Amino acid sequence: MKSIVKKILLGILVLLGVIVLFLIIRLFTLPRLDPSYVYHDHEYDFISENYGTTRSRSEAKEKAVARFYDAVIYTLKEDPDEFYLSPRVFLAHLPYNLLGRRDMMQPPTKENIDHIDIGISNGEKTIWNTLSLSAQNAILEAYGKSTIDPEEYRNRNMYSITEKWQAKADCELFDVRIWFKNPNDLYYKLMVVKSGSEYGLLLEDGETLIEFDGSLLP
Repeated sequence: MKSIVKKILLGILVLLGVIVLFLIIRLFTLPRLDPSYVYHDHEYDFISENYGTTRSRSEAKEKAVARFYDAVIYTLKEDPDEFYLSPRVFLAHLPYNLLGRRDMMQPPTKENIDHIDIGISNGEKTIWNTLSLSAQNAILEAYGKSTIDPEEYRNRNMYSITEKWQAKADCELFDVRIWFKNPNDLYYKLMVVKSGSEYGLLLEDGETLIEFDGSLLP
């Protein structure tokens, strides 16, 4: 009986050894993603800063394709464009985010935008409402002003405008999500500032406010 138990334990140890050996070999034979961030001739970057996604790092992984420092990079299932790459470490001690293709993470324009949501807080949670087409166009037009003629806004004293709005007692902030058509689970983050009947779109620098007609917002 003891010999049978020993054989079973030995078999388990051998199996574990084979698995560990396989993982080590795979780790050292995978191409490195750092520091080039290139996979299949496309450059990738972490989805953070101004972008967000409904995808999660905990989603099922398709296959290991690269190494990134102490992480193994996986593709995600149901992603034919391979927009997302997902890092995974044995001990989740570093806050790795999903990676996305840089050529698909473009600034929002009318051509690549599906819809725009605005977050309204009810005190307990934020309710996301899809804006009317007119309100969406107003936000995109305000954003477009900064990209079409950035020098006009760079040369103006935007610090005083921001401080003027924030000093008002009735100043409110609303998060805005600008959803892309492809991939449709990627969005661009901006913020709307409201004071009385005045509205301003707060740009990525956290300082520049571009006033627009917000009467169509909910």
